[in-house]
Amino acid sequence: MKHVIKITLFFLIITYTHGQETNLSYPLMNMQNQPIDLTNHQSLQQPQYTGRTKEKSLGKAFFFSLMLPGMGEAYTGRTGYTRFFLTVETLAWGLLFANQLNINWQTKDFKNYAVQHAGVDPSGKDKQFWINVGFYSSIYGYNEQMRRDRNVNGIYKENSDYDWYWDNEENRRYYAVKRAETRELEGRAVYFMGAIVLNHLVSAINAMRIARQYNTKQEISWHMDCDFDPLTSRLTLSCSKAF
Repeated sequence: MKHVIKITLFFLIITYTHGQETNLSYPLMNMQNQPIDLTNHQSLQQPQYTGRTKEKSLGKAFFFSLMLPGMGEAYTGRTGYTRFFLTVETLAWGLLFANQLNINWQTKDFKNYAVQHAGVDPSGKDKQFWINVGFYSSIYGYNEQMRRDRNVNGIYKENSDYDWYWDNEENRRYYAVKRAETRELEGRAVYFMGAIVLNHLVSAINAMRIARQYNTKQEISWHMDCDFDPLTSRLTLSCSKAF
């Protein structure tokens, strides 16, 4: 009986001792299957990644907007500018077209007025003839002034299709005013054309500026950080991007 008790006690002692000796700790392993020393803990740093997207061509941006304002801005992704320049372009062309229609109507009106009140034959007459009709009451008064000025080449052949004679001075002055208004409309068309040309140039320069700005901002830098706290068993991952 004593031998059985002794053997049992011996077995328990051996078992307890073996348990003490085989109490293993399992270290944290990295990707290379190497242990990480948590007593001297440091954050795990990942290398930075730098990427660059496809650049926008400054020449293409300039050319696109030079051909059609706003297209260079659309090429660089700035559609707000596209809407603005296309609106200005549409408005300028619309005003130019409306102004030209007004010129045509006014010209037809004052010519018809001269036919009705001065007996003018409108066929084959140049712009200077219509100006002269507004300044002189008849072809005779005009030719007399050309003779006094010794401008023989400016004299019209009398009793021909160049004859005119205003029925009264009031109608002649009214005609002169209407013709002058038409000339003002013709001068206004120059401003509309200038606005169209300026819109093309400004849009082209702006598109090139935006393309250069776009290319400057495409340099992207990524930074990743891994942090493990052994005391709280907390793993933290952080990611940052710099432009």
